[in-house]
Amino acid sequence: EHAKTAQVNSQEFYDAFKEILESGNDILAILLSSNLSGTFNSANIAKQQLQEEYPDRNIVLVDSISGSLGAGLIIEEAVELKEKGKDIFEIETHLNKFKHHVVHIFTHDDLSHLKAGGRLGTLSYWVGTALRIKPVISADDEGKLKLRHKVIGRKKSLRILLDRIVEFFDPSISKKMVIGHCDCLEETTEFVKELESRIKQKVSLVHMIGPVIGAHGGPGTIAAFFTAKAR
Repeated sequence: EHAKTAQVNSQEFYDAFKEILESGNDILAILLSSNLSGTFNSANIAKQQLQEEYPDRNIVLVDSISGSLGAGLIIEEAVELKEKGKDIFEIETHLNKFKHHVVHIFTHDDLSHLKAGGRLGTLSYWVGTALRIKPVISADDEGKLKLRHKVIGRKKSLRILLDRIVEFFDPSISKKMVIGHCDCLEETTEFVKELESRIKQKVSLVHMIGPVIGAHGGPGTIAAFFTAKAR
């Protein structure tokens, strides 16, 4: 049986936001892509309620059009700007530009999790599994998932993933390169070694993908998050 996920509801956001506002602080919330989840909408409902109760406080929501470690890169950018003394609205403006440069690209080893999450039809699942088809997927400029390549075999899918990273990575925007995986550390370690030799720098972080995104990717997912001129 596959794990199932559910969005955070508006009451949970209301309670969390209210505690912050009562302490006299403003809120900058960087949220999962609204085209992947209803979480942003839940946060916005809570925001509308609380702005009436706390008219002197600022509540800023950023649709990251991102997820997982890609959203992490955007959060890190926000923290760095805050440390430089930027105010909440300057940070919001910058993030709404920066997020369009944060690439998410990944490949799956097991199609069953895509099928269980409703992102792959039954027929496509059986045909893909029989032919050993491995997808290479990325997030587009609206935060929607798009199929970029369909290849036969794991080795080839990892090769294409590696080639696309090297092709699009733009360290002039940010040198950060983050690799995520779903329970395939040994394979990911070998992937990272080859990637580092090609981009001539160290990967910033290798980390397990969290359970919410991981539930849809499944074991064997390898993902890269980095900046490029465009998604």
